[in-house]
Amino acid sequence: MASSSDVKDILGGGSREAPPAESPITRDVLLSRAMPPPASGRASAAKPVGRQPQVKRPKGMARELWSLISADTDTNTLVPTDTAYKQPKARLGPTRVRRWCWTAFRNPARTDQLELRHWRRACDPPAEYSFAKFNKPPDVPDCTEEQLAASPALAQSGWTEAETLHLLELMRRFHMRFVIVLDRWDSEKFGHRTLEDLKERFYGLCRALEAQKAAAAGKPPPRPSFVYDAEHERRRREQLGLLLARTKEEAAEEERLRHELVRIEQRRQDREKKTVHLQRLIS
Repeated sequence: MASSSDVKDILGGGSREAPPAESPITRDVLLSRAMPPPASGRASAAKPVGRQPQVKRPKGMARELWSLISADTDTNTLVPTDTAYKQPKARLGPTRVRRWCWTAFRNPARTDQLELRHWRRACDPPAEYSFAKFNKPPDVPDCTEEQLAASPALAQSGWTEAETLHLLELMRRFHMRFVIVLDRWDSEKFGHRTLEDLKERFYGLCRALEAQKAAAAGKPPPRPSFVYDAEHERRRREQLGLLLARTKEEAAEEERLRHELVRIEQRRQDREKKTVHLQRLIS
């Protein structure tokens, strides 16, 4: 015998039932509960539209997951920031584009007359190379063999005229970089020289030339702005070499002695404070 529910299903009078509990809950099922089917006709148009019923979150479902499932529109979490391909095209005016030409030029800083090329506007007048202004030649004094031979003040023991001229030429060529000058020093022809020897000879020669020019002009010798002490520099480099050549044990022993010296100095200051305090009590 058919039940009342079966009869309602056959006649089509029964209401739509919810899906069985064992079936999975999908987004379409949830939205079908919240959104009733649209009505047609004038009656539906005249019927006031109320607030849509809000579907409650199923029990046991995370809030973040429910917000993703029940959302009507998909929102983008990332906003594009690259607008390189969205810029408007350049609007060229009615004037003609300036013409560029591949022009040859020479750098005044070079003495070998090397000819190079670069792009330059054809309307620009020919001018000197723009980067030539950064060429700052070093202020190396000029000295000849006749001056070295005639003046005993310019001579120095252990240095010949050829060595002095070779030193000045290297200083002028490498912009007074003593380390490079020492590396390019012709040791086969002039013998071995140290960095301190090169500096001592160069600075001594500069002072002697300034004094000679002042004496020729009838002026007192100028006060030297810089005096190079070669012996002090040799001792400093020697001490630095000994410091860098220490072993780990020697460094640890030196650190221990330094801490011990600090403690001894602290005890001495404490004794002096106690002595002053006792003298004040006695007096």
